[in-house]
Amino acid sequence: RFAPVEDLLLAILRPALPAATVGTLIPATMPYPFVLARRAGGASLDERFLDNPLVDVQVWAQSDSAAGNLSADARFALVTAWRSQTVVPGVGSIARFRDSAGPTLLPDDTVPNGVYRYQATYELAIRAL
Repeated sequence: RFAPVEDLLLAILRPALPAATVGTLIPATMPYPFVLARRAGGASLDERFLDNPLVDVQVWAQSDSAAGNLSADARFALVTAWRSQTVVPGVGSIARFRDSAGPTLLPDDTVPNGVYRYQATYELAIRAL
């Protein structure tokens, strides 16, 4: 059985983005900068070996450049974990990484003025341990 892909995302992104809060749910009071990383779809190719999640990574920060850079840093952390075949004990590793929708600024009327939101979607293949 696979561990939730969110466990893998948090294990990779939290150490790579120490200046940001990284979570899987939007908190009642959002700290800035904030990174939301969670499964958005996808299916298991073989429950014994390989999961193929579509993951959503959203970033909120108090400047456009800060949000854009943080989104790029999150992408870089995931790509680096894939290329280096980083194994998260008890969880697995990224066997494949593909951009489905690269980091994009999303204007959002629900956030305060001066807060910028970027979103990216990635297709991963996760190898279980």
